[in-house]
Amino acid sequence: MPTALQNAIQTGFLETEFHSGLTSAIGYREIADREPVSINVGETVTKTRAGLKAPVTTPLTPSGNTNLDNGITASSQTIEQYVLGIDQYGDSIDLNVVTSQVGIANQFLLNARTNGVQARQSLDRIARNALFAGYLGGNTRVRTTLGAPALTINVDDVRGFEGAGKLSGG
Repeated sequence: MPTALQNAIQTGFLETEFHSGLTSAIGYREIADREPVSINVGETVTKTRAGLKAPVTTPLTPSGNTNLDNGITASSQTIEQYVLGIDQYGDSIDLNVVTSQVGIANQFLLNARTNGVQARQSLDRIARNALFAGYLGGNTRVRTTLGAPALTINVDDVRGFEGAGKLSGG
């Protein structure tokens, strides 16, 4: 290892550049709920949690306020179920030591920062895709209307239906 690189590592320059690259400010990862899980890479776990109740946007009518329940109909909260998995992602950047020695800018620092920016953007992109998939899951539209009953139908999005079991009619 070149002496110049040893000094950079010992004084934390490369680590500082890498971490400064991690401050790439994109927000999807920040709005996602964080949940600790005790699984290993490649494993998945199914989680269940209480969801939200639907918002009430219709006012009560005075004429409905006659019983002990004040005209309010009870409702229940939804249940959310989702699957979490731990995966590893990786990439690298080549460094030509000869070019780095004769270049104007320190290529080691530039590469460390570039890797940090890429790592942060990758995490944010993964969070964005997971949030959108959860939001759009189960919301699909029929592409073409059937003229008669059929066993299959063409839809525009299958997110949320991938793990659904086979349904049988009664």
